[in-house]
Amino acid sequence: MFLLRKSPRSTGSLAARLALWLMACLATAVAHADEAARSNPSEEQELPAFALVREIVLHHFAAMPDYRSGDIISRSEVRPLLETIRLAGWNVRASRNILRSVLPDTDYLVRQLRSDDGRKFMQRVASYPMAYDRLHRLSGLARGRQLVHDLVHDVGGDELIRYLTTSEGGKNLAKQLSRVPRGADFDARTGRIYSRDDLLKRLEREYQLAVAAQNETGQNETSTSGNAERGQR
Repeated sequence: MFLLRKSPRSTGSLAARLALWLMACLATAVAHADEAARSNPSEEQELPAFALVREIVLHHFAAMPDYRSGDIISRSEVRPLLETIRLAGWNVRASRNILRSVLPDTDYLVRQLRSDDGRKFMQRVASYPMAYDRLHRLSGLARGRQLVHDLVHDVGGDELIRYLTTSEGGKNLAKQLSRVPRGADFDARTGRIYSRDDLLKRLEREYQLAVAAQNETGQNETSTSGNAERGQR
């Protein structure tokens, strides 16, 4: 049991201990799941609780030094995360599709948002609905990359994104941009995974599908077993 003293270091020390404890718990859960998978390779493993998957995802990004909630994520960050989830007992069948939905590290938008100015810009726009969709669409327009660069590095760029994503005028402008060359569907979601929360939502959908498939398999096996027993009678 921790004995807390009223000192400036108490909070930081406790937070560090809790972080180490959480890391140890996650590592133990992953190790046990991996050992079970090796010992029963032919048996379908029971899925871990989605709460564990969520904790793995949250811890993965929290452990990244420069990451802040709402930041854009990239493919090289998600690939090892999916492997960790697999070792925890869930082999996500849509892993390849998920990875394809995440922008590569070399994508123009990713590189811009990971500059010093870009990280500050992200924190100002991340809460706006479809902010990354809008920026990604803009980067694909003629001269769009220069526009994205200016939005990220110049004063007031975040205000244009706020206008585009939250105002009626901005929504009308988005519809008009859908009519310009390479602007098709500008006002629609891209279907990409841009953030940690986007990834969690996609994983939760895939998890529900996996649970449904596992339940269906169990029902089919029960039905087959029952038919076999009746046949023996």
